[in-house]
Parts: sequence; C-alpha cells; structure tokens
Amino acid sequence: MPPIFRRKPLALLLGLALGVVPTPPAQAAKKTVERPAKKSGTRSEKDFNRYIVAAVRLYESLEYERALAQLGRARRLVDTVKQDVLVSLYEGAIQADLGRMNEALASFKTALLLDPDAKLPLRVSPKVESEFEALRERVRKELSRMEGHVGEDAPQESPEPISPSLEPRVSTAPPATPTDRPEQEPAKSAALVPEPPSPALTPAVENRKVRVPTVSLALAGAGVVAGGVGTYFGLSSQSQLTAARQSFYADEATARLSSAQGNARTANILLGTAGLAAAGALVTWLLLPGDATTTAAK
Repeated sequence: MPPIFRRKPLALLLGLALGVVPTPPAQAAKKTVERPAKKSGTRSEKDFNRYIVAAVRLYESLEYERALAQLGRARRLVDTVKQDVLVSLYEGAIQADLGRMNEALASFKTALLLDPDAKLPLRVSPKVESEFEALRERVRKELSRMEGHVGEDAPQESPEPISPSLEPRVSTAPPATPTDRPEQEPAKSAALVPEPPSPALTPAVENRKVRVPTVSLALAGAGVVAGGVGTYFGLSSQSQLTAARQSFYADEATARLSSAQGNARTANILLGTAGLAAAGALVTWLLLPGDATTTAAK
C-alpha cells in the first residue's frame, strides 16, 4: 500500500466518496516533466507578421487610421530591432500621407537611429522621400559625433620627449645697435612720392540711365504672374493624374482624372497668356521710346 494512503486514510475515504483518487507525488512530478513547453516566440512572430500585413492592406485601401491601429498592436509584439525599425517606417509613411509631418519625421528618426541604412517599405511622394534622406544625413552626423565623444573619453598617449639634438639653438651674438644702420637721406625719400595727376588729363566719364516704358513693365509683371499660376496648376494636374492611376475605386479615379484635365486646361491657358505678355513686353520695349539722361563727370 503506498505511503500516502497510510498517512491520510481520511483523505482517501473522502476521495473515494467523491469519486476522486489522489495522485502520488512521483506520478504528478512525472506528468509535469512530460508536458511540452509552449513555443511563444514563434507564435508572437506570426501574430506580428499578421498585424503588419493587415496594416499594409488597410493602407492600400486608404484606411489610414485603422492601419495605424494595427501597427500599434504589432508594436506590442516587437521582439527584435528589425521589427522595431519596420513598424517605425510604416508609421512614418502613413503619418506623412495624413499630413502629420512632425509625427512622421519623429517615427523616421526612431527607425534611422536604430538602423541608419534603413529603406522605406512603401512608395511615398518625392517630397517625403527627400525629407527622409535629409533626415538620414542628419542622423548619421549625430551618430558620428556621439562616436567621436566616446573616443575622446579614451586615455590618450603621452607625447614623446624631444631629443636634445633637435632642440632649437639660441644665438648668443649681441643684437645690432641702432647706430650700425645707415641713415636715410630725406631729400631722396621725398622725391619718391608720386605727384597727383593733373585734372586736365582725367577723361570724362559718362553715366547713361535708360528708363524702361511703363507698358513693358506691366506686361512683364503680368507674364510672370500668369506663368507662376500656370506652373502651379500644371504641377497640381500631374499630382492628381498620378493619384488617379493609383486609385483602387473607379469613381474616385474618374473624379481625380476629371480634376486633372481641368487643371491642365487652366495651366495651358495661363502659360499661353504668360508667353503673349512676355512677347508684348519685348515689342513695346523695342518700339516705344524711353527717357534717357546723360551726365558727364568733370
């Protein structure tokens, strides 16, 4: 009979009455050892990848806030530096599309401090890409300065003593007295001073000021304004056309394409007006007489 049944007969009787037989300690320890350990690392990595894929799908569907929420859940499962860098890059790209440049630059800086050679996982606008590359250069300089400060804290080697043969020799000869220098003749030094040129030989200098007609200035200003506004509408048309090509819905793509065509038409009209204004300014400047004044300096 096992020792546990001898020591605790009341517990045995109570267990039999309830239909439960206590397990000896040796068998309980054996069952504990035989249980396989759970692989938590593999499961957390799979969950992390699922959250990242869901965030990318939501970003492609233009659901930016929900994509950021999925990235927040993925950040809770971050276990390596590579995962932290990836989450920060995704957050920065989505925040940049939302117009939150301060938050986007903060997320980009976090990723670049961990990995200065990190690359954006999503396609962003040229402006955001230029900001990201400029931030990369600043982060690299900051890290190099930090490494320099760490190197300065290391003990420096003492300089080698100078050999006696290399020490500079000091001359023991007495300095020359002022009486040893020859005296200069004042008459000859005065003769070397050049005389000022005669006013009669100075040529007259003509200053000519030409005034541009007011009509030419007005046309030139109108051409500059029209050209600037036309350039703005042209760039806006290009960006809307790119957005229409990247749209996933037909209605949204059609609306953006129509807006791009309207901006392109306006840009063409304004640029044509600018060209005509510039040509008119040139013609009026050549044909209309301008006031000219001539002054002579005596």
